[in-house]
Formats: sequence, C-alpha cells, structure tokens
Amino acid sequence: MKIEIMMKKIIVIASILATCSMAGTLKDSRDGQTYKTVQIGNQTWMAENLNYKAGESKCYDNKKSNCKKYGRLYTWDEALNACPSGWHLPSKEEFETLLSNVGFSGKQRGENLRAASWENGADKFGFSALPAGYYDSLIEKFNHLGYTTYFWSSTERDSNFAYNLYINDTIAYVSDIGMNYDVYSVRCLQYSNEGGEASSQRSEAQPPSGTLKDSRDGQTYKTVQIGDQTWMAENLNYKAGESKCYDNKESNCKKYGRLYTWDEALNACPSGWHLPSEDEFGTLLATVGASSGDGSNLRAASWENGADKFGFSALPAGSYGSYSYGTYYGSYDKEFGYVGRNASFWSSTEGSGYGAYYLGLDDSTADVFSRGKDYGRSVRCLQDSN
Repeated sequence: MKIEIMMKKIIVIASILATCSMAGTLKDSRDGQTYKTVQIGNQTWMAENLNYKAGESKCYDNKKSNCKKYGRLYTWDEALNACPSGWHLPSKEEFETLLSNVGFSGKQRGENLRAASWENGADKFGFSALPAGYYDSLIEKFNHLGYTTYFWSSTERDSNFAYNLYINDTIAYVSDIGMNYDVYSVRCLQYSNEGGEASSQRSEAQPPSGTLKDSRDGQTYKTVQIGDQTWMAENLNYKAGESKCYDNKESNCKKYGRLYTWDEALNACPSGWHLPSEDEFGTLLATVGASSGDGSNLRAASWENGADKFGFSALPAGSYGSYSYGTYYGSYDKEFGYVGRNASFWSSTEGSGYGAYYLGLDDSTADVFSRGKDYGRSVRCLQDSN
C-alpha cells in the first residue's frame, strides 16, 4: 500500500515537472531589477509583473510597496514599449497559446494561472498571477486590488480597443477593452522560435538591438539589426517642416510617429542615420523573406497577420494625401487615411515625374511603389554604414 502511494506521488511530481519545464531569471539592464521567469510549453514568460518605470506608469494607490509586490500599471501606449530587450508585449494569439498550454481556452477557470496565495489559485505552471487591480484614468480611481488582474496584449481590435488577458478568482479569458483610459499590468514574453522550429532569421534579428537618442529633441528610439542593416524599430517623431500627426492628434505622433512629405523626409533623420534608398528597402525585403510580397515578417505582432520575426515592428500608421476627388480635372482634397490598415515609408529615391519611391505595407503584402512627393508618409531611418 505504501509503495502504491509513493508511486502515485512520483507520477504527480513528474507530471508537474514536465509541464512547468524550466524556471529561471531575467535581469533588466535598464534598472538592474531581476524577475523570475518560467517556461510554459514553448513560451518563456516573466513569472512576475513588470516594474520598470516607463512614462506615467503607476503603483497601485501610488504606494511603492504595491509596485514591489504587484509591479506597475501601464497605459496601453506605455505597455507597447515597456519590455526589456529580447522580450515583448505578448499578442492576443500568444495569450491564447498560454491558455491552451495550461489546459483551457475560452472563458474558463483560471486556477492554473493564479498564484497559490490568491483565492482558488493552483499555480500549477508557475505563472503566479496576483490580483493587482487596475487604474481607471477617466474617473482617476484605482480599483479591484485583491480581486482581479488585467494584462495588456499588443493586439488592437481597432483605434479605440485592445485585447487583454483578464483573470479573477474564478475565470480567465482574453477580451477586448478600451485602450484610452485603463491602466493595466504587463507580463513580458521572451522572443523565441515558436513551436521549437529552428529559425536562423529570428536568431539573427533579435540580437543585436539597441537604442538611438536623437540629440535634436532628446527622443529615444528602439533600433534593430536586420542582416547587415541597422534600422530604427519605431517611426521617426521629429518635428520637421509641416510634418503632421495623424488627425492632428499628438497621441498619434507618440504612437505612430509623424507623417512627412518627401522633401521633409529627405533631411529628417538624425546625424549618422539617413533616409533609405529604394535599393536599401529592397535589401530589407530580401533579408526578411518578403521579396515575394508577403509582409508579415515586417508587421508588428499587434497588426493583423503580423509575425514581426525581425523586430522591424511596422504599425499601420496611415498617411496623408489626395484620397478624394474634388472638382473636375483633378482638384483634390487633402485628408488623412488608412490608419489601422496601411503603412508607408519614404525612400530617398525619386521616381518619374513628380513621384518618389516608398515601401508600402498592408495587412497582407509589402512592396515598393512610386507616388506624389506631397503625400505625408512615415519615416524609418537607416544607420549610415562604415
């Protein structure tokens, strides 16, 4: 009888070890903080909430002791770029994979994700979610500490809503919620070869990454090396000439960068960086495997069908130009268009007539086109080669 009981215990322990896999630590080089990590399936997660001070991120009730215990609370815009190098804000699909890996999907019981200290928490996989609550900036109030937690995903539903992982003391599921007022927790996910498949492309793309500080206005941008090229991994937001924020809203400049005419774009990049040529965009497309027109490897994970395997992280920033006909014989109205649907990046190469070349992306394709120089498009700067 004792032997039978002992064998059952061994089987249970072995089962837990097999599902939890490897635990480890992550040291954030930006502030020296160390976090527990855990591998669940083929994903490696932070096993604690992020506590990096980004933007106006908050401690619950503005108490540092709550930051130490629960991590900080972030707006969606802050969360998008809060994770340390080599880690990222998970997409909706990556959260759904997590739910599947811990034994459920859809709106079901979340005990396997909740820390043992949380009511009904089993924490079988080491994710160790705590009821960190949230902050509602519309009514300027902290809510639900001890009852619920929300984790931002990088995936937008539209310009007003983003997806999140919601957990309370009985259920866990992925849902969408307004991105403009709520302030939630962040769990970062390590970049990896999903499914365990070897990918020399991904291993080349993530290291080395870094940052660029623009001495003209003090703004800092993420950068990424893709093949032999080093790119800004965010759109330029330097105020040059009559460059514009989409819909003339500063919040869109912060999220998508500014929109420039071709003449403005030519000289917009900081010292040591330049507006890429048509050929340099061609090299980028070839390096990420997009020569056939499939732009998924360039699109951010938050954009529909975005794989972002190389860290270029293109967002559907839209553009500014002549989209509607005015009076007969070609009088046009200038307007903003296609945010959430398209992205376009000026090259330095002139086309025929009044045109210039640009890299265009939508939710399925990527290619280089030529059109009028007076359109407002995004800029990604490329580092000068030695």
